[in-house]
Amino acid sequence: MNKRQLRLTYNQKRQELTEERYCELNDKIKALFFQQFSLFSGKTVHSFLPVKKRKEVDTWPIISELSKVGATVTVPRAHIDVLQLTSHLYHDQILLEENEWGVPEPTDNDTVPADAIDLALLPLLSFDERGYRVGYGKGFYDRFLCQCRPDILKIGLSFFPPVRQIIDVDEFDVRMDFCITPNKVYSF
Repeated sequence: MNKRQLRLTYNQKRQELTEERYCELNDKIKALFFQQFSLFSGKTVHSFLPVKKRKEVDTWPIISELSKVGATVTVPRAHIDVLQLTSHLYHDQILLEENEWGVPEPTDNDTVPADAIDLALLPLLSFDERGYRVGYGKGFYDRFLCQCRPDILKIGLSFFPPVRQIIDVDEFDVRMDFCITPNKVYSF
């Protein structure tokens, strides 16, 4: 399938999840994340913030746990006019506002350089067996990851298993290192 087809299909699949199933899948993803990955103390972890109405993977429980185990957590702000992301220090008193797409974003300017991030949790609609992901089509995260260190750990979160192949991957698409689904951690 191509990216456009995958966006349509997986947006629909997410919307069809019941609230009970949505919560169950989120719990499984969080459990697998902390089973598979550890040693977060002193590390900087960037996490996307979920848009609940789109039924994106709920990263709030992961963010909360990361903060408890001593990780520095950062969250994104989109600069829509230039299609860029900046990473901002997360803390309990952070003020968030929804942007024009309904994505919660920090309002402060407490930015963290992209090259200071050790691990990034990536949003996606679908992914393939090679580690390529399909997002909403603007390329924010691909551009952001190119600003990060080459050794950053790139981890996608998905409710669904991979498709065999995204047929229209291009040279700007950045592969993930891992993708966590409710039943399995895929390594690329």
